[in-house]
Amino acid sequence: MLLTRAVYKKIVLAMISEGLAISSGVNVARTNLIYLLLVSLVVAIDIKIAGSLLVGFLVIVPAATAKTPSSNLFRYSVLSSAFGVVCSSSGVLLSGYLKLPPGPLVVLSGITVFVATLLVRWASAHLQH
Repeated sequence: MLLTRAVYKKIVLAMISEGLAISSGVNVARTNLIYLLLVSLVVAIDIKIAGSLLVGFLVIVPAATAKTPSSNLFRYSVLSSAFGVVCSSSGVLLSGYLKLPPGPLVVLSGITVFVATLLVRWASAHLQH
């Protein structure tokens, strides 16, 4: 977490403009390497804990869900993390309550949150007209 926070601005700058990042003194190759190592570490730990299909879901769906209500990169990253926590937590809690396996319930929670954000966006667009 601390390492991510330390390189966040450099990563964003390198994603927006590699030339600007280089001219600002950012070692883009090292920053990209740190970013890739962080992502691979998270995925490797998650695969060990949750399994490959569930990790794929937890990487893609919260990010796709956060894209709808986000207006900037910071809000996108915060919402993506929040949606991931909500989907995981609600799936595990439902699993304990319903005595069902957690994996499918995590997926069901994620799909529910994703559809809810789409419906809110659709409703707000239609109410404005």
